[in-house]
Amino acid sequence: MRILLLKKILDSIVFITEKIRDLRTHLILNNSLSKRDLKILSKNKKLHNIHKGKRGFVIANGPSLKKMDIDFIKNEISFTVNSFFRYKNIHLWQPTYSLVLDPNLFVKATISDSSFYKDFASLMPKTKLIAPIFRGYSVLNKNKDLENIDIYYTSHGGSRDLDLDFCKVIPSFQGVAAYALATAINAGCNPIYLVGFDHDYLVQRGKDTHFFEGPSIQSTNKKFNEKFVDVKLSDIIPYDVELMANYKLWQDYRYLLKISKKRGIKIYNSTAGGFLDVFERFNFNNIDK
Repeated sequence: MRILLLKKILDSIVFITEKIRDLRTHLILNNSLSKRDLKILSKNKKLHNIHKGKRGFVIANGPSLKKMDIDFIKNEISFTVNSFFRYKNIHLWQPTYSLVLDPNLFVKATISDSSFYKDFASLMPKTKLIAPIFRGYSVLNKNKDLENIDIYYTSHGGSRDLDLDFCKVIPSFQGVAAYALATAINAGCNPIYLVGFDHDYLVQRGKDTHFFEGPSIQSTNKKFNEKFVDVKLSDIIPYDVELMANYKLWQDYRYLLKISKKRGIKIYNSTAGGFLDVFERFNFNNIDK
């Protein structure tokens, strides 16, 4: 009995210590933001609960979208990611928001050798763009293709044990789909429907599968393609590393589920198939159109 009691006490001490460490890290990160950073982040006040009580759709780029008719979402609040501007009917409607997170989208080669941001601006000129401040501000803020795009920035690196506040440091999300879901929660959407969240890459090793054909970042520059597009993930990322990355992503989703419950927000996974098992399933065909 004494040993069990001692073990419980030690476990509690470890738990409290970890919480204190997370809080300390979060406070340090927030205090390390410059006045410029804080001013940029203050714009996010507009996003907090901006769509409170309205349903929202978070659309990832999984291949299941090829089997779905999502055009009714043109009349809804929507959050998309990366190259959604390659959607077949993008000329008919534009998403409300779009998020970018991949480091490759903020390197000089992407800006100079691909048409990513030019395509974004021409095909989704009314869509608000959201990106990480430290990774993207210096690149996107100077991009002439985006001069008429409304851009918001977020600061990443905070603890998953704290609330979600876009005017402060938020967690570093493992994937852009989780980042988009966090934005929908912050906007107060309720309920939130997820589509295109296939997450099937662990069984599609070396394949860059999306609802569109070809690479996510397109370029006519051969060297660019060799460095950023044509490299197979299975050639550069060991399987156990991919597993750990996927585990972190699932932890992000569990964090977002906890935040959503705290705020009384329902999240439904309406993807056609896929491997995401964190959220309650709801058949996409049964959503009121």
